[in-house]
Order: sequence, then structure tokens, then C-alpha cells
Amino acid sequence: MSEKLSRRSLLKAGGVALGGGAVAAAGWTVTNGGRASASQWQVAQTPTNVTLNAAAVSAASPFAVGGGGTVLQRESGGSDSGSGSWSHVLRQGPTGNGKDLLAADATDDGKRVWFGGDAGVLAAYDVSTGKIHHHSTPSQVKSKWTGIAVRGTSGENEHVYLTTDSGQQFTGVRASPGGELQWRELKKPGSGATIPSTDFRALTDGRLADTNGKVFDTRDAGATWDAIGIEDAGADYLGMADVATDDCTVVGEQGTIYHYDGKNWRRFTVCDPDVYGVQRSGDAGLAVAGSGLVLQRSGVEKWRTVDTPTEKDLYGLAVGSKLAVAVGDGGTVVERRRGATASPATTRPVSFAVWCRRPRRRFRRRVASATAHRRGRWPGAHTACRRAGPRATRRSESTGGGGASAFGSGSRRRARRRRATGGGRDCPRTRR
Repeated sequence: MSEKLSRRSLLKAGGVALGGGAVAAAGWTVTNGGRASASQWQVAQTPTNVTLNAAAVSAASPFAVGGGGTVLQRESGGSDSGSGSWSHVLRQGPTGNGKDLLAADATDDGKRVWFGGDAGVLAAYDVSTGKIHHHSTPSQVKSKWTGIAVRGTSGENEHVYLTTDSGQQFTGVRASPGGELQWRELKKPGSGATIPSTDFRALTDGRLADTNGKVFDTRDAGATWDAIGIEDAGADYLGMADVATDDCTVVGEQGTIYHYDGKNWRRFTVCDPDVYGVQRSGDAGLAVAGSGLVLQRSGVEKWRTVDTPTEKDLYGLAVGSKLAVAVGDGGTVVERRRGATASPATTRPVSFAVWCRRPRRRFRRRVASATAHRRGRWPGAHTACRRAGPRATRRSESTGGGGASAFGSGSRRRARRRRATGGGRDCPRTRR
């Protein structure tokens, strides 16, 4: 695998990271048997209650953007310490019109943070000078910027890749520190569906995903786009992390996560809420979802759900060398420092989907373990046992097991599975 780090997780200058190596190098791998606790994540103080849609990490500190043109910057020790406070950089956007900002990303050296949103608003924040540079947009843009990916160093071959809610893709190149973006030809890779996310693994190589279940790949800075899937997706895509030519993760509705190995796509269901954003590096990764959930990855089939101190939906994610931040509804920002200890007691229970053939209904029950389910110690376990019957099968699974069975193989696996689900007729609470 010729692996490149995910754009939104690329290690930044000065030891600050926006991803790639950051997820692993910063210690965001799963520890303590893959379990993590709400105590690892802390709610930060913010001066706003508007929805925050995206986050990015600069060479100085993390940033968040959101409704009404809000731009926030983290204080209290920059991006390398936990439990900080946030302050306004902008309250009504770069033009003062109060248009919502929906996407953000930073250059490879972390010196400029780009953000865009409604009505084609596009601007960049110079970290060293504190100046905001508003950039004109192509005349064809009549809607909003929904996705942004930035590659290159500030003012030197700086590539800005943008997507819209009408299925358009634009590439802007800024070749000098004081220069304007030079726009290349408009592209429309798909059918016109919204493209909420794009990510570039290299200066000219990247991918994008739309809400029509399609993923496209480019190797020439967006001059051409080739469809690479996904057949019969069944879910809208909301975020992606493009790690390498043979390694890509796409997240979307109803807890759906897809993994691409260069030839085939594999689907996993890791939680109930929608998953909005993801960052990857090697086997490690982080993702954010509704209801205050954070997901941790330690392998293709190894995702774990982690509770945070909030139940607000989380939409954006940025990872630094010592700090990860997730942003969402009501001005919510939650932060996690590197090296926080895990507490298994607060881990969200594994999710099992129990299918029964008679009657033909599917039941999802959250159980702490197979033993707790078998002994009827978890609410709803009795109902699942009674209805599942001896033919029950365990499907799509949990955050820890992906598509792999945790019960073994062959007849022994089937026997263990029957015991774990209560066994229908053998369940002591349904025996007649």
C-alpha cells in the first residue's frame, strides 16, 4: 500500500496536526481493550450557541466555523492542551452578511485556514498576521460551498478544492503569497447531487462523495473524475477520509461506514445516529456522529462507539498532535487530550442486530455482553430471546467486530450464538 495520510489529518508545522499521522502519532489509537469513556472528552467554553459545522487545526490553534458566519479560535494554551476556551474571530462572516459557514480546512504548513459556505462565501485567515482575506468566486457559483480540501503550503502552489450543493467541483490555485486564486474549469462529476465532502491524499490526488451514493476519484487535480462506487449504497454520504489509492473511508446516514481497499467496498453499521465526519491514519481513526457520539477505529472492522459529555449532534472534527476537537449543535465543542485514561464502565454497549425468521421482523438490542443477554440482565433481552428462536442469527455488528463473528467458526460458533442469544426454546423465561 502506497499510503498517504488523510488530508484532514495531515501533520502540521510546529508539531500541530490536522490529521493523518496525527490520529496515530498523537495517540488516538484505541487503548484499554478498545474501550473509551466520556471522561476522556470535556466540554469547552464557547461564546456562541449557533451550530458549528466544521473544524480545522492551524499552526497556532484549532478553529471552528458555523452559523451566521461565526468563526471561533481556541485559546488557553493553543492546540496542545485540554479544556480550553474559545473566542470569536468573526461574528458575521468575512463580508459581514452573516451567511452560514459550512466547511473549513488548513494548508499543509498550518499558516492559513480556509472556510466557505452559503452564497459562495470564501475566505482565508492568515494565522501569523490575523488578517482575513476574502476571495471572489467563479460566476457559475449560485449556491453554497459544502466541502473544502486544501493542499500545499501557504502562497506556494496552494490548491483549494471546493464542492457545492448542486454537484459542482471547483479547483483554485494560489501560486504567490499575495495572489488571487486562479480558478480552473468547473467540473460536475455526478448527476448534480450535493457533494458534502471531499478529501485529498496528495497535492493532485483525491476523492469526493455525493448524496446520491457515488464516490469519484481524481489523479490530476480535479481535471477528470472517475466513478469508483458504491453500488446499492442505500445511504447518503456525509464525510470521507482519503488515505491512499487502496484505502478510503466514507461515512453517512444511520451509522453507516464504508471502506474501500482499491477494488471493493465493504459496509459496516457502527451506531444508530448519522455519522458526519471522519479522519484517518493507517489503521487508526476518529469519526463524529449524532447524539454526541465519537467513534474510534483500530482496524477495518474495528470501530468503537464512545460517549461524550454532550448529547448534541457533532458535525465537525479536527485532530491535533495532543488535542482532538469535535464541534456541533448549539455552539458545542468537546475536546480530548492525548493520553487520557479509559474507563470501561462508561463504554457504550455493543450493538447487536438480531434477526428472526418467524415472524419476519428485525430487532436490535443493545447488550453489555453475550452473557448479560443470555441471563436476561439487560432490558429487552427476554423479548429478543423469545422472538429470535433457535434459528436466530447475529448480523451487522458492532462497533468492535464489524462483519467478523465474535463467536468462533463452524458448528461451535452456531452453538455459542444460540446460547448467547438465549436459544429461543432454551431460554428459561420463555420455556413452556
